[in-house]
Amino acid sequence: MVDDDLSWVPSKLPLQPPLYQSLYQNIQNDIENGILPPYKQLPSQRELSYFLDIHFTTVTHAYELAIKQGLLYSEKGRGTFVSPNGVRDNTIQAQNNASHISDLGILNMGHTPNSLAESTIKLAMSHVTLATLSRYSTNAFDDQQYRQICQQWFDYLQVPMNKNQSPLITGGGQSGLAVILSGLFKPYDTIVVDEYTYSNFIELAKTLHIKLLAIAQNQDGMDLVALEHLLTTQKINGVYVMPFLSNPTNRSMPLIRRQQLARLSRQHDFIIIEDDYLRHLDTQKLPAIIDLAPQNTIYITSFSKIVAPGLRVAFLLYDQQFDRQLRHSFTNLNLQEPTLDFEIIRYLIEHHLIEPLIHYQREQIERHVAVFREIFDFSAPNSPFQWVKINPKLEIGKVKDDLAQQKIHVLLSPQFQAGGWRSHRDYFVRIAIAGISDTAQLQHIMLRLKPIIR
Repeated sequence: MVDDDLSWVPSKLPLQPPLYQSLYQNIQNDIENGILPPYKQLPSQRELSYFLDIHFTTVTHAYELAIKQGLLYSEKGRGTFVSPNGVRDNTIQAQNNASHISDLGILNMGHTPNSLAESTIKLAMSHVTLATLSRYSTNAFDDQQYRQICQQWFDYLQVPMNKNQSPLITGGGQSGLAVILSGLFKPYDTIVVDEYTYSNFIELAKTLHIKLLAIAQNQDGMDLVALEHLLTTQKINGVYVMPFLSNPTNRSMPLIRRQQLARLSRQHDFIIIEDDYLRHLDTQKLPAIIDLAPQNTIYITSFSKIVAPGLRVAFLLYDQQFDRQLRHSFTNLNLQEPTLDFEIIRYLIEHHLIEPLIHYQREQIERHVAVFREIFDFSAPNSPFQWVKINPKLEIGKVKDDLAQQKIHVLLSPQFQAGGWRSHRDYFVRIAIAGISDTAQLQHIMLRLKPIIR
């Protein structure tokens, strides 16, 4: 066999002992250097062992190590392939070390000094007792008050909570996702996501060795024709969606699309992770997917985008069949709900103090969207962020350099890309227009940003 017959040959030959480690290093280097692009199929283990004149198990060991590290994934009966996010780090963090940077990257909504949110939080904290904060309990699951506060919030969101469903309070949406993935999925399970999706979900799945399969969106959200085809060719364990103003593309699922996804989950028995993080901004309040497929859906709603980014509280809702696994996962990861944060949220919900925050937030977003539309001449939804295609004539490297020179922080599409890498002509930017409270300041920053990307 000659190397022309193989889909890939290690760049650095001969291999050095230990051979499996040297072969693994070749795989990693060729992925990092672009020689092995995403979804590239590698030679079979037997083919490569024959070509390299090494034992079959040596190649197996190297492939298994690369799979554990998230560099490769295997499909039964098809072979071994390069993971779409094996090397790139998609984790998004705030620019806390650069106060002089104009940050339009992070969705830092709600909390600014002397704001309505700040005064509301201070009021809530004045009613939290030391005895409440010092308790140590892992039995809040069975607390009737705990359930009642969840019920009150789900009623506000118009997400019916029935007697066969259990609520769970976690330390924010990311913690809730970690509880779900570690409790209900195993390493090498497959979850379908949108081609562009929440970056930290990509990294969380990578950490837990869960394979993500990305499919395109259309104007109504996830392409369910593509999903249905995928369901006929391989085992899908879950689907992760943001049905309203999906991050980062701002697509929202109409009712018929939600109904179709619910039907597919029942027919093919997979779990839907419904991350409804902006439902509080949705004035239409279409039925949530958990309403349509209650036995197949895990629902998440969180408060960092409503009250303050530092308040890490999320509510999960799910069918009781998942209770044991999720409680076990929650206890291992969190032990108990975040006491101070939860007591603040509890007070705000009980006394209907979140509604004014939401009303103010909607008004602010409308003002900022109006500025965005005027500057970019772009039909934009009422969303705290906007998704704009970069002029395909521009080189992405120069765009990055110009943004750095102007000290503007935005997020570029590769940070959200779960798969299906596109050409250099398909770059987008996500602009967080709700992260800056002063409208005039936001207008000034966007006027500097526009010529860089358009």
